[in-house]
Amino acid sequence: MNNGGLNLLGLLSGWGTCASRPPLRLAKVRIGLCRFFLKRVKQNADSGRLFQAASLAVLMGRNMKGEFNKTIGHPLVVGTIHSNGALKRALRLKEGAVDILELRVDAFAQDPRPLLRAISKLPAPLLLTVRHPKEGAMGVLSLAERRELFRQFLPLCEWVDVELRSLEVLEGEISSARAMGVKVIVSDHHFSGTPTLGVLGRRLKLAQRVKPDVVKVAATAETPGDLGRLFDLLIQGPRNRMAVMGMGAQGKVSRLLLGASGSVLNYGYLHEALVPGQWEATVLKTRLLELKANDGGAGVWEKR
Repeated sequence: MNNGGLNLLGLLSGWGTCASRPPLRLAKVRIGLCRFFLKRVKQNADSGRLFQAASLAVLMGRNMKGEFNKTIGHPLVVGTIHSNGALKRALRLKEGAVDILELRVDAFAQDPRPLLRAISKLPAPLLLTVRHPKEGAMGVLSLAERRELFRQFLPLCEWVDVELRSLEVLEGEISSARAMGVKVIVSDHHFSGTPTLGVLGRRLKLAQRVKPDVVKVAATAETPGDLGRLFDLLIQGPRNRMAVMGMGAQGKVSRLLLGASGSVLNYGYLHEALVPGQWEATVLKTRLLELKANDGGAGVWEKR
């Protein structure tokens, strides 16, 4: 896998520590949020042949058009493919329009062939997600079905998302990912509200037990207080290892604030929003780059 070019270029090397970095205050984040409130595989090929063709395409480097820098110079934007409409939009994207494309394979579980046919044509590195039914899955999949989808798609991706609640039962898939050089994201979702900072911190420690490359936290944020707790979690968490975002009323504001403040992965939709408070992915990338430019080209990323 490493010889095939699927391994990331040390994008997120080494766990950081916040011990020597006092938490920043919201007032010190100079990001002007007020401005931004608002080739071909045969069509009749079976899944096995499609998988082989897609694997070969990746190994030949045709899926590596948007290569990452070794160090993060800007917040990375993830465009989510969770429907046929989103897949069609992804195929039309120009290189660099987004940094990563998330394959929500749970949405294509009944017929993954469209995804397999598209793999070699997608213009960004891929993130594999097979969501747990209790964490927003599109369809109810058994553990055996999820494992099969991980087995099928994992060799084609550079990132994989595993929920905190699934760490034990998907331990084998995490081991396989690491053996392939695939980066591991541990995700934690809170759809009913934003927990206390204490609860968020304890869950972060649980996620860190498996030494993931990134911990992703998404919570419904309806008030400025909710947004403040997510900001504190990001600033007090390990540097360059956190992806934090809000959903709901404060969702759009949170994705600008947190993305400009060091959240390494920032999610947007390509066709239609999955949850309230999302930006369209290419717009999100434009806004975050504008915020960075308004802060003299550095922003909180280099100052933390």
